[in-house]
Order: sequence, then structure tokens, then C-alpha cells
Amino acid sequence: MHHSFQNHVLTIHTQTYRIAFGTKDFLSLQSIRDETGMEWAGDFRIRHSLWEISFLGPAGASPTYTSNQSIFLGEKILSSTSLRMEIQFSWHVPLTIKGACRVEMRVRCEESNPLSSWSIKVLVPKHWNLARVDFPILPHLIVSGQTRAVVPTGWGLEHVLKPGFRYEGRYPSWSAAMQMVSLCRDDRGLYIGAHDVQANLKHFIIESEGESACFRIINWCAISPADDGEWSLPYETAIGFFKGGYYEAGQIYRQFSLQTPWGQLEKSFMRRIPQWLKDTDLWLRPDGAPEENLEMTNTALKYFDVPIALHWYRWHKIPYDTLYPEYFPPLPRFIEAIREWQAIGAHVMVYINGRLWDPDSESWEKQNAARAAVQKQNGLCKTEVYGSRIPHNVMCPFTELWQTTVRDIVKRLTGEYGLDGVYIDQIGAAAGLPCHNPEHGHPPGGGAYWHEGYRKLLMETRKCLDEGQILTTEENAECWLDLFDALLMVNTPLEGTMIPLFPAVYSDRTILFGSLYYAGDEPQNSIPFRIKNARAFVWGAQLGWIQPARIMSGDARKEAEFLRTLARTRRHAHHLLIGGRFLGMLDIKTPAPRLAYRTTKLTGDEYLSEEECVSGSLWLSDKGELGIILVNISNEEQKIKFSIPFEKACPLTPHEYTLHEFGPSGFRSSQKSYSQDQEIRIPGAYALVLLVR
Repeated sequence: MHHSFQNHVLTIHTQTYRIAFGTKDFLSLQSIRDETGMEWAGDFRIRHSLWEISFLGPAGASPTYTSNQSIFLGEKILSSTSLRMEIQFSWHVPLTIKGACRVEMRVRCEESNPLSSWSIKVLVPKHWNLARVDFPILPHLIVSGQTRAVVPTGWGLEHVLKPGFRYEGRYPSWSAAMQMVSLCRDDRGLYIGAHDVQANLKHFIIESEGESACFRIINWCAISPADDGEWSLPYETAIGFFKGGYYEAGQIYRQFSLQTPWGQLEKSFMRRIPQWLKDTDLWLRPDGAPEENLEMTNTALKYFDVPIALHWYRWHKIPYDTLYPEYFPPLPRFIEAIREWQAIGAHVMVYINGRLWDPDSESWEKQNAARAAVQKQNGLCKTEVYGSRIPHNVMCPFTELWQTTVRDIVKRLTGEYGLDGVYIDQIGAAAGLPCHNPEHGHPPGGGAYWHEGYRKLLMETRKCLDEGQILTTEENAECWLDLFDALLMVNTPLEGTMIPLFPAVYSDRTILFGSLYYAGDEPQNSIPFRIKNARAFVWGAQLGWIQPARIMSGDARKEAEFLRTLARTRRHAHHLLIGGRFLGMLDIKTPAPRLAYRTTKLTGDEYLSEEECVSGSLWLSDKGELGIILVNISNEEQKIKFSIPFEKACPLTPHEYTLHEFGPSGFRSSQKSYSQDQEIRIPGAYALVLLVR
């Protein structure tokens, strides 16, 4: 590693990147290049800034300053060796005549690390606080050709950057399930990751305009500076380069995730995930009163004849999305339906909401629930409205009232009613919010309180579970992954291209179920229905999550058969999918034809698309066995060719191996081979598991 300073430009060189800062009059990011010399930074202009800070001061003052509105004091090299370099850039912010603010930004580079580390510290005068810190800001990233943004929305999305494109992901939530993004161009990528083990509230934003894009992280601060007025962003942002695409970006983030409270490998399966959940291949969704669900659900259980779990909605007398959290008493024959389904081998989980309280409910006034609600800066409750159009107030997870309310509901459902599990809606999906109630025990504003509050809530709630009982939630905000037994995946929007980014990071540390919501014309509109379940199948999730009445309808028989085929085939891959590593999608050398289809979004908008007939993925079990999962969504037999990438699983290609083939009925064939290249015929509407031994 070395650096140079010439004509007011400070340049840092490592083996994997080159970063240049202009230091004349104001600090500018002049260049950021990867090891091939590819430039990722465009023209830095005077209006561009590397940080933006919103302050809170006496007499209601709330100014916002940027790096280029402040007085740049220059740079200081804190350390410089052949292996490591750290630079500090400083600014003077004249908040008051008597008390100014000092901002310090540091960039650390290490020869052994392909990622640079960026941090910021703010020294504020007495009686001043920080409300929001936007850092880092990369304001002029080059957009050329087919530059793609990889973002952690739900499963993951890849967008071609075009003028007017905007991504905003609120962490933790479904829109930013992880703390990273990347930009990919050709076979190179720029990685940006907030390596924050505390899971502080933050927003990720990418905006594209013309031939450039701006990236920033908005950090919502906990308003509680130290006695000396010093505030530091409680994590570093990692910025660097990699070769490849979304999967390789995911492997960088995976290494960080292993250091987090929720992602440590040695702890991830120490909690007892019941064997029945690990064995589950299919989810069905009873919806409404027992008498409306019993017969059709029983018919579906008998038809599919695989380990099935039931996710029951609207089991309570109150209308859906109203009067929460007053779920009791349930509908008549509730407990009888549970016992009947359990008696024939199904496991039953019911819906509750883990975030909302209806202010029109009797309990709101009776328990003075307003004291435990998320409070805005103006002192009012944060209110949200969903499909019922009934306003609900968002509850602060840090408060004892909300923690005990959720815990007691779960305890009653799993104890008195003997349910196998409880689905706590919104925790893993809806965004965390700043809360300004000073009586809640957390600093007002943002920070890590949302993550910490729900972590305590879930840990206490789990103590109420007996052996064999589970907790699940909607979507996949990573920071509670170790406290839920499974995550429902249905919210990824249809804009952009869906990618298995989340499995690339967390496949060995969680169980996923579902894929996407079904449109009103599914499953009869067969191709979109098949695509959703095929994705779940090859990406490692448990299948279905559909109402029994819809899948057992007389005009949906072919799709029911397809779903049953996938579910029965999936059981032969359990050792790959439970605790195993997703190694990426299989590169099919001679792909089958693509299918064009028409479908609708949840908004009702129609669109045309197309999908490959055959898709496959590569997996590595925790015992080191390599496996391939294949599915054909077309009705015709397809022939494909592919190479088994042994290098992903072991350093050497074996001289001889046996390929074992399993289908819905079990073992189909085996053959010895000396070549990585394989040719497979896969029947129409069919699935295969290939095991390499």
C-alpha cells in the first residue's frame, strides 16, 4: 500500500482499489477505481457533499449542514505503513458564535482487506444534539451501459440503473432486509455495506440522474450525546470491489453477518427448531371460520400427503386489521378445528399482529396504551392505515406494556389452545421508526432501540413456548433471524428482477416459506403460479402458502398436481436445505426455451414477462455433500446441459463420482461419471434432486 499527494489530490493505492480525494478548498471524492482500473466515480461538483447532518439546538433551532457548506480544515494522516493507512478529514461547522461543531471523517485502508472502512464523528457544543446524519454519501457514481443496482428488498432485487430510478430501503424492514447494496457492471461490482452489529435505524437510498447515481445512508440518531458532546456513528461502512454479481456481493456481506448477534453460526441452530418444521414441505392458508375451512383443508391434507403446516388467518371474531390486540374470544369451534387438524398430522399456526394497537379498542383506554405507542416529535402517536382503512397506532417495542401484551397473547394461544405456533405479523416486514417519548427508557429518536426492544420482546416470548412450538414473522429483516423459527417471504415487488440474495447470505441459518402473493387469477393462470413455487423450490423455501379452496378448486387440478410434485421431490433435499449452503443458481449451458406469460401485480396492473422453462440451484449440505435442485415449469420434457461446479464445494475435481437422481416418487437412477459436464432430460411439470456422491 502507498499514498501520494500531488496538486491537492491525495491518492491511496492498494492491490484491489485506488481512492483519490481532492483537498483544495473543500473535500471531493475525485476517483474510486477497482483493480482493473475501471473508474466508478464521475465528475465531483461543488454542490456535491460526502456528508449531511441535521442538528437540534436551543430555541427550536434545527439547521442542516453539508460537508461543502462547512469550513474544510484539511486532512491528517493518522497512520501510514505498508499494510495499513488511516486518514482523517475535518470540518468546522459554525453553529453559534460561542460554540462551533467539529466533524471528523475517517477512511481506513488495509492491504489485506479488499474493503475500505469509512466512519464519522461529530463534536457538538453544549445543548445541541444530532437528529440525522447522512453518511456516507457517494454523490457521483458512474452509470454506464447496463449498470445494475443490487438491493436487499425481500428475496433481493436487481435493477438496471436508468435516469429517474430511485431505491429507498428502510432498515430493518422488508425493503432493506440486510445492510448492503452493490452496483454491478459487466463482471465487476462495487460493494457498499453498513457493517452495523447493533442494527441501528437507517435508510439506504440510490438515485439515478442522467449518467450518474447518488448513494447515501440516512442514519436516524438516538438523541443522547455523551457528556463531552462527542457522537460517533456506531459502525463503519465498508466500500470496495469484487468480481462477479449479486452472489459474490452476498458472500462479502455473509462474512460480516457471522459476527452479528443474529448471524453467528454456532448459535443459529442452538435453539431447538422442531423437527416437524424442518420436515415441512408445504404450507396451506385456512382463512376464516372453522366451518368454512375444515372440509376443504382436510381434502387438501389428504391429497398432498406430505408434511404440511397450516397458517390460519381470521380465526378471531374481530374483523381483520381492526381492534388489535383484542383477539379473544376466537370464533366458535376454534379449538375443535385445531385438534382435528393436529390429529391427522398437520401443525397449526395462527396470525396475530406484533406492531399495531387500534385506538378504538376498549383496551386502548383501559390500559392507557398511548403511553407505550411510538411518539412523533410533535407528541402525537404514529398512526398507520391498512386494508381495513381503520387507523392503528404503532407500538414502541421497547416498552414493557407492549412486550407483555404480545407475550401474553402468544402464551395463551400456545398454552390454553395448544397451537403449534404463532405468526407475529409485521415485525420482520414493517419499518422501524424513531420514537420521541422520553418515558420509554430508550434515548429519544432513532438508534438501536427498535432492534433491542423487539429482541427483548421475542426472547421473553420464546420462554413461553413448549418443546415443538414455533414463532414466525412476515418477511426477513435479518436482525431477529435467530429468534424466529421461520420467515414468510411474499412481499418482494415485481419491479426489477428477483434474485436469491437473501439465501446467498443466510440459507444455512434460517427457514423460509412462501415466495410471492398469488394474484386473483392464480393458480388457474398456471405459469405465474408455477414460477412462484419453482422459485421457492430452487431457492430453498417451503412451498405453497395458499388457501386450500383455491388450490383444490376443480379448475386448478394441474397446478395442484405440479405443487404436489414439487413438495414430494423437496423431501429428498432436506439435508441440503436445512442448515446447508445455497451456492448460487446453476449455469445451464443449453437452456430450455423461455415461456412468455401475462400476469397481474397486487395493484391490479397487468404486465407481460417471460421465464426460463428450467431453472436449477446448487447446494452444499452441512456434511459437505453437493446437490442440484432442478424444476421444469413447462408441460413438455426439456433437455439441458450443464457443468457441475465442483470448485464451489471442494478444491479439486473428483476423478470419479456417482450422480443419484430423485423425483417425487423417490430414487430414479444413478450413474457413475468422470466428467463435470452433464446432460439431463426432465419431464414436463416436474422436479429433480441430484446428489453428487
